[in-house]
Amino acid sequence: MQTVTREALRPGSADDIQAALLDADAAGSSLRVIGGGTRRSMMGVAAASMRELDLSAISGITNYEPEELVLSLRAGTPLHEVEAALAERGQMLAFDPPDYAALLGAGGARTTIGGIIGSGFAGSRRLSAGNVRDHLLGFDAVSGRGEKFRAGGRVIKNVTGYDLAKLMVGSWGTLAVVTDLSLRVLPRPQYEATVLVEQGDASVALAGIRTALASPLEVSSAACLADGRSAIRLEGFRASVEERQRQILGMFESRGSVRAIEEAESAALWRDIRDVAVFASDARVVWRLSLPSLSAATVVATIAKSAACTALYDWGGSLVWLAMEGEAPAGLVRGEVSKAGGHAWLMRAPVGVRERLATAPPLDAGTTALSRRIKSGFDPQNRLGDGPFSFGTNR
Repeated sequence: MQTVTREALRPGSADDIQAALLDADAAGSSLRVIGGGTRRSMMGVAAASMRELDLSAISGITNYEPEELVLSLRAGTPLHEVEAALAERGQMLAFDPPDYAALLGAGGARTTIGGIIGSGFAGSRRLSAGNVRDHLLGFDAVSGRGEKFRAGGRVIKNVTGYDLAKLMVGSWGTLAVVTDLSLRVLPRPQYEATVLVEQGDASVALAGIRTALASPLEVSSAACLADGRSAIRLEGFRASVEERQRQILGMFESRGSVRAIEEAESAALWRDIRDVAVFASDARVVWRLSLPSLSAATVVATIAKSAACTALYDWGGSLVWLAMEGEAPAGLVRGEVSKAGGHAWLMRAPVGVRERLATAPPLDAGTTALSRRIKSGFDPQNRLGDGPFSFGTNR
């Protein structure tokens, strides 16, 4: 096993990971699983005894069957390599994995497929294609106990055993260290176009978006941009997209200035929305809010009365990116979001704020107790720590 620094380890196999877990247990320390390092700042302040387990050496595509729509690969494989391989065959990861390296100030870091699975964050197509967990077919891992195990498989209709794949998504490497995984892939749409509507007011824009989503026009993504424009994406065969685009333009022509962009220009816009590029170059605190779409504009307006902020709405309004000036008013943000039935992640903040506030949204007593029981089943000695969560199990 190669040591990167005194604190970090770079395993090359599951056997190396087992050895690292045993060593951590003997030393009374814990490990923090890292892929490319883009989300390192979200993992909370590390204890002095904690060491990083860097999976970047466990990398590469191991099996790709385009005809079966299945891709198998190692957890440390960089996202850009995956996207390039899929693009050659006209396919894609439909959950639209985001790259938050610029947003989180991790300039030289590379987003890895394991990091995407661990965090569970999906991009703008989540509205139509589903979440990350809907596309993970199976995986190999080493639990916090130091035991190798496998769940799921390499076929879409595999239903054997417990559905542990869904449990691993969003666990941030706190239950097990995933080494290999299989994903469902889908054909890339032949053509895409986006209708842009100048409406200004977010509540009006989101109402219009809901109208489009309720129509039979198969909108694949919908957002309200930080400058107040609505963006409605259509994908599929060209003739179908052009006809649906014509109908969407007619739907909004009386609501404001309307225009359409297509292909490369449309794709570039949605890449920026997915990666939250609008907030990447400033120093403001950034929150990620999950909310009922009907409540989103009202919640943001309430927060804005007490703290200056700018909002980007994705997923038709159900996902809100909020950039705020000054300190992060966690009580205000999480209080208003909770009242609306949502939750808030602190995505970006200065180190001093990170030391005071949890990254992940707080859990109620019942969910915390359940999470601790699950954690105990996979990692009873807490060798993998709590990650961004606040279970109170860290060493």
